[in-house]
This record gives sequence, C-alpha cells and structure tokens, in this order.
Amino acid sequence: PFRWQRGWQAEFRRLVPGEQPTLQVAPVLERLVFPRCQAALLAWIRCLAREPQLRWLVPAHYEAPLACSPERLGELAAELEGRPWAPDGGSWAYLAGIDRALVRWGVVPASPAVAAQEWPKD
Repeated sequence: PFRWQRGWQAEFRRLVPGEQPTLQVAPVLERLVFPRCQAALLAWIRCLAREPQLRWLVPAHYEAPLACSPERLGELAAELEGRPWAPDGGSWAYLAGIDRALVRWGVVPASPAVAAQEWPKD
C-alpha cells in the first residue's frame, strides 16, 4: 500500500531517538485518532499527572511497561503543546492524506462534535 521513502531510518530515529523507549503519542494516534482533540488529550495527560503514585505506563506501542512519573507526564504535555499538532507535511503527509479521506467520506467529523471538557481536578 505504500513505499518507504529514502531516509526513513533517520525519520524513525527522530521518533525514537535513543535505545530506551520514550513517553510519546504515536504518530498514527496523533494524526488519525486525536487530530481534532489535542485539548482533550492534554487534559487527560494532566489529569494523570495529578496522580502522585503513578510509576508505570503500559503503552499500546513499542515496549512496555514504561517508567513514568507525574513530572514526566507534565513534560509530555508541554512537549505536545510546544510543537505543531498532527501536521500535514513531511513524513506525516501519508497519514494526513488518510485523515483527509476519512473526513471527506464522512467517517470522522471535520471538527469535534463536543468541545473538550476539563477533566476533574479531584
């Protein structure tokens, strides 16, 4: 269904920079599941960060379990806010094309139907 582009290894290394797995949102989730819901995802991450005893996260991708902390979740939220969300270009173009097709076919909404609500603080 697709062809690997030249330099894909370097792009992968940008996504997974070290030998150890890192806390991140997988690109396919960011571009196809959460592209219109960044605020809701950030609210959920910050809600988790309020759990002082949080020590581990079991991600759906890469290696598990992953050491985690409230501080690291706060850093993740800041990282996600500090860069373009669900971009269209570069290595994201393929996923962006799928997303646009899903919107065009009416499979997913062009914008969220319900605004993200703040997660409870307690």
